[in-house]
Amino acid sequence: MGSCAFVKSGLMLNWFMLLCSQGTAWAHFQKHASRNVDMGGVQAQFPPQGNILEVAQGGSGLGTLVFAIQTAELMDTLKEGGPYTIFAPNDQAFAKIDPQGLQELLQDREALTDTLLRHVVDGSRILASNINLGSSLLNTLGGEFVSVMNMDGNVTLTSSVGGARVIRTDIEADNGVIHIIDGVL
Repeated sequence: MGSCAFVKSGLMLNWFMLLCSQGTAWAHFQKHASRNVDMGGVQAQFPPQGNILEVAQGGSGLGTLVFAIQTAELMDTLKEGGPYTIFAPNDQAFAKIDPQGLQELLQDREALTDTLLRHVVDGSRILASNINLGSSLLNTLGGEFVSVMNMDGNVTLTSSVGGARVIRTDIEADNGVIHIIDGVL
């Protein structure tokens, strides 16, 4: 078999690779690893593992979002439809909301559904590399247009109720892609 070395990615801590002296590489990816991985200048592609909801449940600090999706009864929509682009507020984004306001939102299913659907673009898988420089509008599943501003790779979103910055991109799923944002739209 030859000698092998365990390598952990400095950029993506959710995978490891076993490099063997015979020029072969064996890579193990956790359930929700990135689809496209640069392994020392060689691009390797791995299929996404699960639908949007399953990927969101798998980590990345999206527990509050997953709870909100379950509360709004949107699980089946996000499991089976698509393709979707989800601008997913992380747990810290929800923590910025006044606790009483968040509790009221979670108890008002119609308002919660409207809020969640403001983060979903239906019918396309928009990767970070596909977001044009400058300003553009995206029509969300909730029927509202969200303004997207891409200035030198710094992407911000603005809706009728707030704004957010994209802090992690291109988390792929079978039926779409997730971009994590630092605010609730």
